[in-house]
Amino acid sequence: MRKKFDLIVPLGHACVCSSILRKHHQFCSYPLDWVRTVSLSHGIDLLTTHFKDFLNSADDLVLLNTSGSDTRHYQNKRNNIRFLHDFPADIPLEQSFDKVKQKYTRRIERLYTHLSQANHILFVNVAEKCEEIPDLSDKYYLTQHQRLQNLFPDKDINLACLIMTHKPYKDKFFELKELSPHIIRANCFYQPQYGDDIWSGHFNSLVKVTQIFRINYRTKLRSLLTKHGFILFLKKFLTEMVKRPLKFLIKISTAFILNKQKRRTLRKKYTTQINKLLNISD
Repeated sequence: MRKKFDLIVPLGHACVCSSILRKHHQFCSYPLDWVRTVSLSHGIDLLTTHFKDFLNSADDLVLLNTSGSDTRHYQNKRNNIRFLHDFPADIPLEQSFDKVKQKYTRRIERLYTHLSQANHILFVNVAEKCEEIPDLSDKYYLTQHQRLQNLFPDKDINLACLIMTHKPYKDKFFELKELSPHIIRANCFYQPQYGDDIWSGHFNSLVKVTQIFRINYRTKLRSLLTKHGFILFLKKFLTEMVKRPLKFLIKISTAFILNKQKRRTLRKKYTTQINKLLNISD
């Protein structure tokens, strides 16, 4: 799948998908960036229905456990989508709902506008086998790609499936498999006991997989020329200017901890705190 794409879109099932694409491939926010869907099939259902019942009313939201979080976590009882990053813990739902709904309305319309303008499109899905996603077979992904192609019959539709696999990594962090000229599957290994997060696996291995994707630079330039794209680029640039020296300080300050496991854990903890502190919400 070494081709250039006009558009690369995250399609669930959690925020790690957009996080890895924002390194080099995603320049705008879309509706599934920071929410948790049930499965790839669920995401395609939303695309098919133009995100019907995505976020209709505050009455549809059920509060989940939010201990220790700066946002309230809600699940939409109509479609089981979880909103984990949108509703501040110190603002009542009734006061924050309209602003969040307007934000997602913009993102939905932006997605369909960009889809209509693009010819070569790559959808990316990150998943892990669990009760919510029992089927990660090659046949399943072939079927889901066909659904996407049927939804956009005049487009060149491609699908990248990144499967987080709880397996020790030694010489390599992932294995690539081409299911068809339009579908790749990457089994990405991770080990939570060595500091990898359950929600994102081994983050760098996921990023390395995305390095095989190529974006059309005309698309990148066009996105930067928009007000939203330029502001997002500026925020990202300034964030990196702050983040890099802080990460260097963490590395130096923990270098004298002899216990390798403890050193890794502390670096992971402080890096996560920095990422959370500098998180860009757009």
